[in-house]
Amino acid sequence: MKDIFYPLEQLYKFLYLTAYDITGNYGIALIFLSLFIYIVLFPFNQKAQQIQNMEREVQSIISPQIGEIKKHYRGKEQYEKIQRLYHRYAYHPVYAIRSAAGIVFQIPFFVAARSMLYDLQEIKGVPWGIIQDLGKPDQLLAGINVLPFVMTMVTVIYAFVMPKLSRKEITQTIVIGIVFLIILYPAPAALLIFWTWNLLWSLLHCILFDRIQWLSDCAEGISDIFGKNTLAFAVIIPLALTVGLLIPSEIYIKNASQLWFSYTDIFKYIIKDTVTFAGILFVFNFVCWNDKYKSVYLSVLLGLLFGVFLQSYIIGLNYGTFDGHEIKWEKYTWESVVNMVIWLACLGGAFYFFHRLKFDKDKIKRIVKPITFAIIIIQCAVILFSLVKNPIQKDFIFEDGKAGVLTTKNIYTI
Repeated sequence: MKDIFYPLEQLYKFLYLTAYDITGNYGIALIFLSLFIYIVLFPFNQKAQQIQNMEREVQSIISPQIGEIKKHYRGKEQYEKIQRLYHRYAYHPVYAIRSAAGIVFQIPFFVAARSMLYDLQEIKGVPWGIIQDLGKPDQLLAGINVLPFVMTMVTVIYAFVMPKLSRKEITQTIVIGIVFLIILYPAPAALLIFWTWNLLWSLLHCILFDRIQWLSDCAEGISDIFGKNTLAFAVIIPLALTVGLLIPSEIYIKNASQLWFSYTDIFKYIIKDTVTFAGILFVFNFVCWNDKYKSVYLSVLLGLLFGVFLQSYIIGLNYGTFDGHEIKWEKYTWESVVNMVIWLACLGGAFYFFHRLKFDKDKIKRIVKPITFAIIIIQCAVILFSLVKNPIQKDFIFEDGKAGVLTTKNIYTI
């Protein structure tokens, strides 16, 4: 099981240590890590919630009718009538597992976080507030672990605050909370803090967006903006993430041993550039007053996304190590011609694609959204693979066996 989730565990470790480098505090880094993971997984959790709601609605229609059938019929006749009922609603009993979609989706991330925090040497013996050691059970109350009970209490509150939950689902949520209490009672304090904050973010979202009307209205307004510009979001956000965040991160991971600065030194600039780039692209999108001009603009951006993706991950060239020597560009003349042809093909192909579908946004969205989503997933997988294959190592060994760290001294400047 651990081998399956090992790449995800390494990603968690990288994000956590990066958060520590930024905050300088292992406890606060746990909270930031949980918030970041919650934000990243939010769309997927929402989809899982929609699947659960769908199952809940179907059951609210079918269950009373099944009850009536069982009350009046027996044996083969009962079976046939229930099967006809399922057929009428295009339902199969196996679909009932959809009610557990949210829990099933969380399992890989829980296992990865658990493995990472159990084995992480950096937190062994590290105190935080009243907790003496983040790497061990908290034992805050005369040797009794308190954090597992806090986590369970948050789960119970969530069960009662969450809207539209039936009595059965509330009971199931509480039972799951008790199971987690038993499983995680001897767990390190760091894992309890991380998982409790995961629950707290869900609880806060539930309270703020489902209970306060004016925030719900704001959410609806934002949703309308997303609804009217889903095609723009589907193209601009992947392009901004690719150019501003994913490619620079992948370049750094692959060349970390040759660079004297850490990822956290450039992280704030990467995020700033990503947000700025996305903002500029959205401004141009809203400035385009004509739908046809807007579609042409987005087709160009889609072509750029394909070009950047192919350039970086498919046809990328290795110009050697960062040793301060000038790149001899004349050696890559033929490659440059090929690259230019590919770029023009990407731009022209994207425009032809938009034109072929007669700039029909609905048709284009149905095709573009899965493609751009796949591009982001592929890039994340490549980064994760690079991180596992080439762990970031800032020191190296001289011939005399002494360790050293790369610096800019007497070498070159950037």
